[in-house]
Amino acid sequence: MMNQSFFTIIGSLFVILSFIIIVFSLTIIIIIVCHWRSQCRSTANLITCNSCVALLFYAITLCIQIPFVFNNNPVYSNEMNTTFCKIRSFLGTYATLTKTYSYLVMAISCFFINVLYKHRILLSFRVNWMIIIMNWAFTGVITGGTFLSPLAYAYEPESGLCFLSTKHFVTSFTVLTLVFLTTVGTMVILYGIILWNITRKNQINPNSRSILRAKKNMKVFRKVFIFTGTLFIGGTPCFLCIILHQIGQAPWPLYAIVHLFIAFSAALDSILLLFTNREVKTILFAKLHCRQVNPSNESMLMNINRAKQIVPYHNKIQTIEQLSVNN
Repeated sequence: MMNQSFFTIIGSLFVILSFIIIVFSLTIIIIIVCHWRSQCRSTANLITCNSCVALLFYAITLCIQIPFVFNNNPVYSNEMNTTFCKIRSFLGTYATLTKTYSYLVMAISCFFINVLYKHRILLSFRVNWMIIIMNWAFTGVITGGTFLSPLAYAYEPESGLCFLSTKHFVTSFTVLTLVFLTTVGTMVILYGIILWNITRKNQINPNSRSILRAKKNMKVFRKVFIFTGTLFIGGTPCFLCIILHQIGQAPWPLYAIVHLFIAFSAALDSILLLFTNREVKTILFAKLHCRQVNPSNESMLMNINRAKQIVPYHNKIQTIEQLSVNN
């Protein structure tokens, strides 16, 4: 039996999580934009801004729906399926899918930097902009295509939200496969290749420079592994809810918990984006302590950005030495 106190708790948690997403995402965007020319100009920060914009979009769509969670009344669920409800469903689904695909965009960019770095065109801003645009466009195609199913976007009395209904198995499972499962599978493959590439380089050329590079790449891999876990946190309850509803009847609190986990993963993602970005974190801490970034730190940040753009090429002298040893 659904009770109002449950929806009050869920709504309150949505408010807290939305506030966290907005604060951290806006902070990252403002810092990168204000220090773009001097310290933050890099494709990695461009991808970070894309993730933050997607998170902001999701937080805004969630804030639109929060009042309906507090005033949820399952008795009038049939009267809630209005045009405004379908618009909220479309925007909420679009924001959630864009947020999910932002993980994939991050993985592709990381793959370009660590594996395909010899192809300079892949490290350019133009290519990264194209990936970002394709992310938003492809998500729009998927979200718009679900309108073909009249039952896809509907009001869920168990959660108090208008969203892509998990009760419609064909549509929800198709979208989940195209977005969540495909994203997770592709990320695992890309990061597996990155790890294999790092290990292979260390075995072929075990000098101090390659070991230093490997440590740096392992930090990148560890950061991406954390983001992959965050994606799992947001998507697994939704997958479980769809399967349980198809087998029998999912517990009614699970429908609200699905959206709560999505919001929690988004909040966690916004926090991780700030604390795993060295340039943004350094600038923020300097501002909080009311001091400017000193020249040594500024040059260090510029070198980091340059390394992200150019990334390590094999030194010609090392190559000649290695060839001479082999001969």
